[in-house]
Amino acid sequence: MKYKNITYEYMASILHLRNIYEAIANFIFIILGGILSHFNLLFFDNIDVFKAIFIVVFVDNLLGQIIGFKTKVKSPNGKLVSAWETRKALKGVWYLVGYSVIVATVLTIQKAFPDASFLTGAVVLPIMLFQLISILKNASLLNILPQGLFLKIMENIDNYKDQKIAELTQEENEI
Repeated sequence: MKYKNITYEYMASILHLRNIYEAIANFIFIILGGILSHFNLLFFDNIDVFKAIFIVVFVDNLLGQIIGFKTKVKSPNGKLVSAWETRKALKGVWYLVGYSVIVATVLTIQKAFPDASFLTGAVVLPIMLFQLISILKNASLLNILPQGLFLKIMENIDNYKDQKIAELTQEENEI
């Protein structure tokens, strides 16, 4: 598409643009580059948080896959086969991507609003806690961790949770 406008042709030749579509594409790439550089800095400034998320998700997924390989199920034709499934194995990748996006969003909010510095701990700690409980459960199923120890840990968690719920209920009734 040729324009008769001499100013446009002159500016386009200075910027080495052949047409308007190339200018639009370059503009989009510049915007995407800025966004990606923001997340690059965010990632490397908070690498420890992302490493912690990666490690717990990786270990949980690895133990889950080992359980899948060791567990035998009966196939429709009557043979015993491994219970490992690609769909279940890829859940670790989806968890890692999802948790990383959540952490990146929280860190972006925290960077924009310094008063929200508590958000990282408030979001990352529950993720880590649930992943660690899953790691303990999987380790117990693989007999890496003695069954009695895992059950004792879970019982202590349940007792603590029940105690806190009772305290909160009692405080609400007093108010």
